[in-house]
Parts: sequence; C-alpha cells; structure tokens
Amino acid sequence: MTQSVKKDDSTRHVSSKATQGILAAAAQYSLPIDEILTAINLESDLLKDVDGYIFNHQFCELWQEFVHYSGDPCIGLALVEFAQPSTFGVLGYAANSSLNIGEALTRMARYIKLLHGDAVVNFEVENQIARVTHTLADPLIPSPVAFNQWVIANIVLFIRRATRTNWVPLQVGFEHEQPEDISGYHSFFQAPITFEQSANELILDVGMLDLPCQNADSGLCAVLDHYAEDMLTKLPKSEGFLDNVRRLMSQELRGGDLSLTAIAKITGYAPRTLQRKLQQSGTSYYKLLDEMRRELSFYYLREEKIAVSEVAFLLGFSETSAFYRAFRRWTGVPPGEFRRRA
Repeated sequence: MTQSVKKDDSTRHVSSKATQGILAAAAQYSLPIDEILTAINLESDLLKDVDGYIFNHQFCELWQEFVHYSGDPCIGLALVEFAQPSTFGVLGYAANSSLNIGEALTRMARYIKLLHGDAVVNFEVENQIARVTHTLADPLIPSPVAFNQWVIANIVLFIRRATRTNWVPLQVGFEHEQPEDISGYHSFFQAPITFEQSANELILDVGMLDLPCQNADSGLCAVLDHYAEDMLTKLPKSEGFLDNVRRLMSQELRGGDLSLTAIAKITGYAPRTLQRKLQQSGTSYYKLLDEMRRELSFYYLREEKIAVSEVAFLLGFSETSAFYRAFRRWTGVPPGEFRRRA
C-alpha cells in the first residue's frame, strides 16, 4: 500500500497540498483522475492530509500519466492556465505580495523546499542578465518533460499576472530533448527556446526585477515570510541515515558496485554495522535495494524510449533475465505487459 511521507521521514518529498492543486487543474482539463491515481498506486485519501507529502517518484509518474491519458505532449503548458494560488501555498502568496519581481523570485528560490523537497531553484543576477533555474536533485529520476513545462510556464505566467503585462522572457531553456513539434512552446513563451540544457531555465533582463508586483503588500509579506521561515525550520536540516544510504546506492546502480561491502565502505561503516543500523531502521540492505529497483522500474517502463534491456541496466541488474524475474515477483507480469497496460 502506498503511504504518504511525513515531514521527518524523508528529504525527498512533494507537498500533498500542491499535488492536490495540480490534480484539480488536471480535472478541469477533463483527465480521469481516479484512473491516474490507480495507475501510480496512489490512494486519494492520502492527499487529503494537507501537511503530508508523497514520494518524488510518485509525483514524476503522475506527470507521465497526464501525458499518457491526455495525448498532449504539451500538457504541462495547458495545465498552467488552471493553476490556482493555493496550489503553491505560502510560497505563492509570499511571491504575490512581494514588492517587485526580483523579491518574488528570491522568495520562490528560498521557499521551494516547502513544496518539493527534491527541487533545486537558483536565482542569479550577472551584469544585465537574470537567470532562474530549476532541476530535481534525484540522480535517478529525471524531471518529466510535462513537469518541466509546467514549472517554467508558471513562473512566466506569474510575472505576467503580477505585472499585468504580456511580458516575454529573453530566452527559455529545458533539460529534455527537443520534441518534433515546438509550436506549443513558442505560442506560450513567445521567446527563443533551447533544449538539452543542464537545468530548466528562464532568462530575463535585469531591468524586469524592479517592476512592481501589482498586489504588493509589505505587511502581509512580512507575516508570510515569518510563517514560511518557521516552516523551513521544521523541515529536515540534513539527510537522514536511510536517505544517505539510498543516495549512495543510487549512484552505484548504473554499472557500479552494489555489493553490501562496497556500499558499507562508502558510508564508512563495517558491513555488519551497516546491516545492524538498517535493521534498527526497520529494513535491510537487500530490501532497500529491492524497493528502490521496484519503484524506479515503474518510472522507467513508462518512458517508451527506454528499452527493457536499458531499464535492466539502469536498475543495476547484471542480466536482463534477472530483471524479468524480479519484475514478475513484484507485479506478477513481465515488463513488456506492464508497459502495454501503462
């Protein structure tokens, strides 16, 4: 059974409240929400906990299903039009109440962890150029194309609404490969588009940063800042033990040494000590590895461009046949059949 993640369980999480807002937008687009939640094994009741979180891999699978059910490769851009301020919680309200665009972007970068623990947003100014970048920290799960679209488009739409102008960025960039048809990108952004960048990015003239936000409210913004800062202090300040082990294991999945001895050496523990600490955390090395592979297999198999043999390699299996056996054990069906059903 899928479970939500509480604030002290993991540094890799996505706010249930933000996910609810995205699902509400998808419902307005007439996507079958119940079918989508079933497809990614996420129970709708778990999303009712406004202080809860879902796993990053579930969130990424959600965007894959949006594309699958809509048939729209630009679904991320389409859903932006249905976004509500409440989707972004205190981050959205604080940004909207900021004095100007520069302050708003600074708050977005600082408070993003309240929405998505795996997200990294940077806001930098150099000479006459300002740059906002967004990426996900998880080395195994690339940011979904539709999610990339949604994030950057939301920032653009925020600036347009906050300044009440039809502002156009100097340039927009994305991590993913260039699709065959980019007319939807040009229609929304009305700016030069680049692909296969190191991060999703938005480039704007430094003069834009001084443009006032039409809903600026210094008193309200101060209150929201205080609340947001308090929320940040309640998030995990450092990577937990299990998170650290998972991260180190993930770095070795693609052709590295996944033996208990090797991972123990990297963590600085003796193999028996690592086993004991994992048992004290309610798991074991091999159970943790099995769970990681199972979670990631669902994500990779939904990417049609990745061959099953490549999925096996990405998950650290020495042979494709070993992956087939493991997948049958997890789901009762072979990978190919799962892919056809997904």
